[in-house]
Order: sequence, then structure tokens, then C-alpha cells
Amino acid sequence: MKTLKLLAASALIGTVCATAVMADDTQPSKTTANFLKNAAIGGKFEVDSSNIVLQKSNNNDVKTFAQKMVDDHTKANDELKSTIAAENLPASALPDQLDAKHQALLDKLNADSSGNFDKDYIKAQTDAHKDAVALFAKYAKNGDEPAIKTFAANTLPTLEHHKAMVADLKAK
Repeated sequence: MKTLKLLAASALIGTVCATAVMADDTQPSKTTANFLKNAAIGGKFEVDSSNIVLQKSNNNDVKTFAQKMVDDHTKANDELKSTIAAENLPASALPDQLDAKHQALLDKLNADSSGNFDKDYIKAQTDAHKDAVALFAKYAKNGDEPAIKTFAANTLPTLEHHKAMVADLKAK
């Protein structure tokens, strides 16, 4: 009987330890957490700022670009959510709010009623895509989570295309 209790206690301790190890494994590294945070914020900013443009701009070229940003970044944001779920990473690794910098840019676009609205959007998109290309390229090369690294590598060409598109975009 004593042996049976000892075996049961050992099994319980083993289960608790294994569960603790698995829980630790679901936490992303600092590198991955930083990438996920910045990718989520950048993606949300792309969609939110572009939705403002779709409502406020009178420039068809700018609106066409904005619609592409909404479509492509919504798709990428959904793929990122699916990837972290498949890797058993916590959903909390992807913030659902903008950081102060991006919120200020969004607020500026929302309040902008000047003739510079399209120009301000194009500047914000130029900066955002420069940052996104650098972020995704770095993680695609040096990331430590294989599935997230693949996501970054697969998304990078689209971001590079967006960067080239916004460079060609002219505000009227």
C-alpha cells in the first residue's frame, strides 16, 4: 500500500512538472514577443488608418491603395493569429490596441480636415512600411520560432510591394 501511494504521488508530481514545463514552452521568447507585438500593432494601424482614408479621401488612387492595405493587412493579421494559435502561443502575445505612437498618428489622420490629408496618410504609410519591411526581414532571417519565422518570410514580399506602391503614390 505504501508503494502504491508513493507511485501515485510520483505520478502526480511528474504530471505537475510536465504541465509546468509545457506552460513555459507556450511563452514566446523576448525576440518573438517583440516581433509579435510590433507586427500586430503595425497591422492594426495599417487597417485602421486605411479605413479612415476610405471614408475621407477624394483621391481615387489613394483610396485604391487604402483598400489594398485593408485587404492585405487584414489577411496577414488573421494569418498571424492562426499561426500563434497553431503554435500554442498565447493570444495575449498580439496586442489588440495601438501603442501611443500609432494612436497619435491615427488621431491626427482622424482629425485632419486640411488639404494635406492624403499627403499625411502617404507619409504615415511610407514610414509604416519602411518599419514593417525592416521588422519582418530581421525576424525572417534571425527569428527563433520556426512557424513565426516562416510567416515573416512569406509576408515580407507583400510588404516590400506595398512599400514600392506607396513610393509611387502621389497625392493630388
